[in-house]
Amino acid sequence: MRVLVVEDEVSLAETVREGLVGEGFAVDVVHTGPDGLWAATEHPFDVVVLDLLLPGLSGYEVCRRLRERKVWTPVLGVWNTTPSRPGGRMGGRQGRARRPRRCWVAPVRRSHAAVSTCPTRTRR
Repeated sequence: MRVLVVEDEVSLAETVREGLVGEGFAVDVVHTGPDGLWAATEHPFDVVVLDLLLPGLSGYEVCRRLRERKVWTPVLGVWNTTPSRPGGRMGGRQGRARRPRRCWVAPVRRSHAAVSTCPTRTRR
């Protein structure tokens, strides 16, 4: 399974990458919203682990633009604290979780499994 990690905190991104690679995932890491949008649009990923508070473009905006471009890769949004945003929701994302104290292996597997086991989805 190929995972894209979009996280601006380099040490945290490296910790997540190492944990996922250790579990057999192929992992690419980028550190800004625009880089995450480009990578997720140009390359096939099974899941995107997306920080919601990124430089350049927020994770919310990255996800919105991915969906506009008909990229339906599951997105797991992560943050350190709950953002103060009306509705507090990111349209099109598969899940959200606080930043890890441990690796994201289980949430990434669950996100992929939920999509893999779904009957054919209607895509807008």
